[in-house]
Amino acid sequence: MDMCQLYWNEYNLIYGAYEDFNGHFITLKSWSVSVALAAIIAVYSEKLGASGRVILWVAALAAIPFWVLDTIWKSYQSAYLDRLRTLEGFGNCKNLEGYALGSISSWQDAHNEFGLLDWLGFAINSAFPHAFVLIVGLILVWRFPPRAIHKDKQ
Repeated sequence: MDMCQLYWNEYNLIYGAYEDFNGHFITLKSWSVSVALAAIIAVYSEKLGASGRVILWVAALAAIPFWVLDTIWKSYQSAYLDRLRTLEGFGNCKNLEGYALGSISSWQDAHNEFGLLDWLGFAINSAFPHAFVLIVGLILVWRFPPRAIHKDKQ
């Protein structure tokens, strides 16, 4: 196998892995919204009494683990960008001087270099819809809590 074929195989493999993360993001976001909104709707549609406010808190805060996981996955995806840019710099195989296989080591190096600002950027970038669900849930807890059921109204 010639160097050009190795180059294109590595590029396609990394690009495919990079793009596959988009499917993971959609899944995480849909689970976040589904879990939180189902719990919020259940709080207002069922006669839960005093425990309704606690369940509403849990529903609102349930967005946080999904948001954290989404942020971690975003960092995993972003760690591929340096290698993709390097490979794209080789263009159309005319100048492969300096090309060497290094998918895993380049990913690890890039991921290890992420600092606090990078993580905050990933968190902001992956905030929707998790932050929206969290804010809506907290507003409902604060301004529109579910009402306790009185025995005479059952």
